[in-house]
Amino acid sequence: MSTPESADSALLIDRCGSRARLRMKGMLSVAAHAHLDEALTWMIEAGCHTVTVELDNIEHIDTAYVQMLRSAQKRLRRHGGTLTVILARPELTRILALTASTRLRRTTA
Repeated sequence: MSTPESADSALLIDRCGSRARLRMKGMLSVAAHAHLDEALTWMIEAGCHTVTVELDNIEHIDTAYVQMLRSAQKRLRRHGGTLTVILARPELTRILALTASTRLRRTTA
């Protein structure tokens, strides 16, 4: 799959068998949301059941992203899969933990 980019963000995708890692760099814009949602859907439909989403250097996460991650998590669980979201900022980890039941892992900045 190609690496979608816009003026303010880039999505890097690494897939190995049933595992996938998606790394978002830059701003969480409307265009970036569409790219990430499309990539998650493609990965799940392609048979990836262990998906990791890294949101590095992200300063804010809004409800649209939380809902998208929750939806991806539900689709993965139906297939026995897991979603891990990695956020570098602890306050964003707390926000996501309060609003979604996504398995989280905090990275060091």
